[in-house]
Amino acid sequence: MNKELAKFIRNILGLTQEQFGKKLGYSKVYVTYVETGLRDVSRKYESKIKEVFDISTEDMIMYEAMLVKTNKMKG
Repeated sequence: MNKELAKFIRNILGLTQEQFGKKLGYSKVYVTYVETGLRDVSRKYESKIKEVFDISTEDMIMYEAMLVKTNKMKG
């Protein structure tokens, strides 16, 4: 998982950085750091996203495809 995908998932869920972080057990600042690339997406962070929001491997592949398609549409 990369920072763009983590942010994309948060946006699809309709959560603010603060809400997302709270559900995962992280601060808003940490979420901001991940989304801006100041922190790498750790395996723990990725695992928490999958666990807390019940995202399967198949779902993750779908989100990645949606992100690619969205980026292509933007230009």
